[in-house]
Amino acid sequence: MTTPTTDTGSTPTVVAADPLAQKFGKLVLYARKARCMAQRDVAEAVGCTQPHIVNLEKGRVDPDLSLAARLMEVLGIDYRNVFDMPKRRRRAA
Repeated sequence: MTTPTTDTGSTPTVVAADPLAQKFGKLVLYARKARCMAQRDVAEAVGCTQPHIVNLEKGRVDPDLSLAARLMEVLGIDYRNVFDMPKRRRRAA
């Protein structure tokens, strides 16, 4: 079930119902709190609104790829954590 909403006031997005959106939202929430950042600060840093950050953290919306990339950069989230990818080990030479 999806419901239209707006992220920055101009671009319509869809309410997320998938586990990946919920996981990404939790990663954003934990990373933001670990850096002692307010939602407003994150929103300003990535170019969206504070209510959109709320919806992302609650897993209600899927970020577009460019927003997801900006969030991961600002909050120091490793993309492998989003997709449950194991970190590669270096082979001993």
